Amino acid sequence: SCGITSAAAPAPAAAPAPTLACGAGKCGSAGSYEPAASAETYDVHKEIGFVATTAHPLSTFSIDVDTASYSNVRRFLKEGSLPPADAVRVEEMLNYFPYAYPKPSGTTAFAADMEVADCPWAPDHRLVRVGIQGREIPRAERPAMNLVFLLDVSGSMRTEKKLPLVQASMEMLLQGLDAKDRVAIVVYAGAAGLVLPPTSGAMAPTIKDALLRDRPEITFRIRRADLLGV
Repeated sequence: SCGITSAAAPAPAAAPAPTLACGAGKCGSAGSYEPAASAETYDVHKEIGFVATTAHPLSTFSIDVDTASYSNVRRFLKEGSLPPADAVRVEEMLNYFPYAYPKPSGTTAFAADMEVADCPWAPDHRLVRVGIQGREIPRAERPAMNLVFLLDVSGSMRTEKKLPLVQASMEMLLQGLDAKDRVAIVVYAGAAGLVLPPTSGAMAPTIKDALLRDRPEITFRIRRADLLGV
């Protein structure tokens, strides 16, 4: 854990600084920033503050890796605006980069790599880095995958940041599939139905055609209630 507290005399009141245009939001000369209005929403994440390990010696974290925050923050910056505070997930930004952690040996599922360093902003405290490296399965030994994608193709998803981004990501996914894998695509919007029945991963052109079709041809209609499992 790493924490720091400080106290200082309040600064004298100053005249309001003029507001300047700052990308898609607003920023002032004093460094304050008001993000631009956006239809995007994010879960609110509050800092837990300093935790005394003598009273709370255990810490848990998820073993799966999420990296989306890094790309999302980069998108905001490239567009000339600062991201909403809740869009910034430090753990996802750290996990975005590859690390040369030692791999587990034998049948061990994962290996742990730990390092302790001085806390830059509180020298009396320490920062602990815990790195987890899972056992990698050779591509030739990977089990077959059966992937079913449920896509929202309504008009609200047509913006560049939504459905087109999903389509581009799925095209990248196709590069790692082979004949033993299966891909199916189900869409929902005004109507809901099957666009692509289970198809071999070796048939990338067929899958890509169904994926990129501007108006998906529904071959088997599904009730909306069926999609919700009711």
